[in-house]
Amino acid sequence: MKVLLTGGAGYIGSNILSCLLDEGHEVIVFDNFINSPRSKAEFLKKFIKKKFTIIEGDLVYIDEIKSVFDSHNIDVVIHLAGLKSVSESVVNPLLYYQNNIFGSVNLLHVMNEAKVKKIVFSSSATIYGDPKNLPIKESHPPNPKNTYGTTKLIVENIISSLCDKKHEFFAVSLRYFNPIGAD
Repeated sequence: MKVLLTGGAGYIGSNILSCLLDEGHEVIVFDNFINSPRSKAEFLKKFIKKKFTIIEGDLVYIDEIKSVFDSHNIDVVIHLAGLKSVSESVVNPLLYYQNNIFGSVNLLHVMNEAKVKKIVFSSSATIYGDPKNLPIKESHPPNPKNTYGTTKLIVENIISSLCDKKHEFFAVSLRYFNPIGAD
């Protein structure tokens, strides 16, 4: 399977990249390197030692993502690209709306044009706001308290509406806090 991994040079992305390659998938990493240094690309190639493609680009520019879909026969998208600082989102909300929402809408638009109907979206448990009960259950009502959480919830809602209206479109949204690991 050919997987487009947006934000694939980041912490979560690089771990998913390694797992996908171990399973024999062909992976195209698409990243603007806002959250990771460009040197991470070379590090990943040396560390993982399996062939994959890295394309520097930004989802905010629809032509850049169209070019990837025009050049590669993508089967599924794992969408991790996005700005991720709660405090920065409060100080600069327009940047977060532009990057996290417009970038995701551009990606979904191009996916639809290319007839790519499967996406895994990296959301966040911040969409729940202040939890009423712990542990938080998926059925907990969303109530984000910051722009970052709001952008993640908006993109989840956009994806959900696509799934409702286009029954061949399949999606999973991952909601998590502060992922950590050994790699």
